[in-house]
Amino acid sequence: MKKCALWLMIALLVSVVSCQGYNAAQTPQAGYVATYDKTVETYLEQAAQSTSPVKEDYQLSAAGRLLQEDRVTQAEEILNTLDKEQLTPAQNNHKLLLAAQLNLLQHQPESALATLNQLPDVPTLAQSVQIAYYQQLSLADAQMNNMTASAKDLMSLDALLSGSAQEQNRALIWKTLQEVPTNELSSQIDLTSNSQEKGWLSLTYILKADIHDTARLNTDLQNWQGQYPNHPADAICVSHMSASIPTATQKGQVALLLPESGNLGYAARPIQGGVMVAYHNALFSDPSRTVQPYPASANAVTAYQHAINGGAAAIIGPLSKSEVSALASQSLAVPVLALNFVTTPPSSRNLYQFALSPEDEASQVANKALQDGHTKALIIAPATAWGRNVANAFRQTWQGNGGIVVGEFYSTNQASLDPGIKSLLRVMQGKNSTDALKHRQDADMIFLLEDPVTARQVKPLLRFYYADDLPVYATSMVYSGKPNSLLDNDLNGIQFCDIPFVLANTNAIQAARVQMLQLIPHASAQSYRLFAFGYDAYNLLPRLSTLSNNPSNGYQGLTGMLYMDNQKIKRQLKWAVFRNGVPVLE
Repeated sequence: MKKCALWLMIALLVSVVSCQGYNAAQTPQAGYVATYDKTVETYLEQAAQSTSPVKEDYQLSAAGRLLQEDRVTQAEEILNTLDKEQLTPAQNNHKLLLAAQLNLLQHQPESALATLNQLPDVPTLAQSVQIAYYQQLSLADAQMNNMTASAKDLMSLDALLSGSAQEQNRALIWKTLQEVPTNELSSQIDLTSNSQEKGWLSLTYILKADIHDTARLNTDLQNWQGQYPNHPADAICVSHMSASIPTATQKGQVALLLPESGNLGYAARPIQGGVMVAYHNALFSDPSRTVQPYPASANAVTAYQHAINGGAAAIIGPLSKSEVSALASQSLAVPVLALNFVTTPPSSRNLYQFALSPEDEASQVANKALQDGHTKALIIAPATAWGRNVANAFRQTWQGNGGIVVGEFYSTNQASLDPGIKSLLRVMQGKNSTDALKHRQDADMIFLLEDPVTARQVKPLLRFYYADDLPVYATSMVYSGKPNSLLDNDLNGIQFCDIPFVLANTNAIQAARVQMLQLIPHASAQSYRLFAFGYDAYNLLPRLSTLSNNPSNGYQGLTGMLYMDNQKIKRQLKWAVFRNGVPVLE
């Protein structure tokens, strides 16, 4: 069953918590999850030996245990045998919550909402019932991509919680609100009269709208604190504000270690351009820093030492994996934001890593498809070491969360696409000679890892081989980075993730694009992404320590919502779908 990165916590929360009147219920763990400590067989044996109403308690507990084991069909069979007229009011509430949970596991949020609406006068029910109700309501709204409603459900839940459960819920409210577009936040602020909701929405709007204008951000945040004293968001957002506002650390020279030539020389110019634009944009609010490039083509350790001898207070780079690995074994005197990921355990806590990682994108694709209710994947990727590595990242996340890979095709060249896709889909004749041809029936989605040129051939081939009904998910590799409705019409229906700098059109992003094009007039799609990479790298420097100490906090950058995980910057990307040859934000 589905479990995605953002919604894993909610997916666990929506299991039925202990409710008054439920003989088999237990104390929820950390205020969220209720477990059934006996086996399904034990509950059913106890039910067979009991009479009503105890019998129904055991049957409900058996259904709950089955749902926790993702045995949805068996749980549904038990729930269908329970007649409302034979249940006590508490048992009927228990059944409704289990039925809603079942709907959510089947990715049927509309049915879950209809089921939850049958709960009578929710504010009068036991507290534990209300908690389960709002948890499930939030997930149902999230599955319908109504993130504002999902966040508001969690806000309603907040008053029912305390301690660590309340802290985790507030962190989840904050993460959920990051998914709400700025224009929607603005309209929702005007529509709501609820002070708690307005405070959450207003703070999120401020941090999104003002993120690249530090002076205005400081003023607006101070005004927010005055307008919403003792707001539930205060504790988590104060720490978030410290992650969003540059601190007094890392003043002085920022050294930039980038190659001047070689295999990665092409990437240095847009990255350096992004760093310099971010530096100039920050001069007004933080004039104490300078940027000094140091060539890093030869030896990363030597370049690092030159930067230290030259007075560097912080370092951006190096870029290649081998150079980052070399630095990982060193004792570092100042913070270093390396521009790649390596597996070598760093010797110094001063080494941070930031990368435009295709493996991370593949994992996000897996989480998104799981969230959408898919469990059986086909993989189409290049027959290269790189292609297999990225496909493996998808597979690990997919299988680690209950998905199954039912088939794979690795393309060697353009000529291999037609026979390879036909074989992957196992196109077959129906039972009768007059039946239409159809593709294999054991798959419900396709992970596509191909560039735009190849993808424009793959999608028509899927349609030709009767697989147009299979949803296709892709990484940013599928998009050239520039709208081209004529060429990309063949990509219609493909869902893919990419950075905000490519997909979004906020005022701040439009201004940054203008600045980029002044430096790189004919920027390629790759240059767009590398420029944003450099821009974020500079803005991350004064936030590294705070993000490291507060992993649940994020910084909204041009390359995504950025979080720290074990000294590595992780990106939460935007999602879009091709419609009429143009990417449309979801």
